[in-house]
Amino acid sequence: MIKNSSDFLIFIFLMHFINLLNIKKMTGQDYYKAYTQKMDVYSDEKLIDVFNEQVSVNAWGTARASFLGAISNQLRKRSFDSSAICCKDSTSWKYKVKLINNKIIQLTDK
Repeated sequence: MIKNSSDFLIFIFLMHFINLLNIKKMTGQDYYKAYTQKMDVYSDEKLIDVFNEQVSVNAWGTARASFLGAISNQLRKRSFDSSAICCKDSTSWKYKVKLINNKIIQLTDK
């Protein structure tokens, strides 16, 4: 289970290493599916923590895009109001958030 940013980096490294060994070529969809399966069991609070760890991270790639997509999808499908950061096809990663009374609230400080 990914608990923090270090675990995420190790997870990404291992997935890329497996990919390099041609054990299984990972596509964006493969990454997305793996992340979604992990996040399906996250509590709402854990999901918010994972979201907040990604605020202001300036890295990009297939695995990261899939990871952020999985977070966004989880935010939309949960039973709380995520409209402060999620629109139909986009998510704002500018500010950290809190979950208060089943509603995501943006914090003004990064």
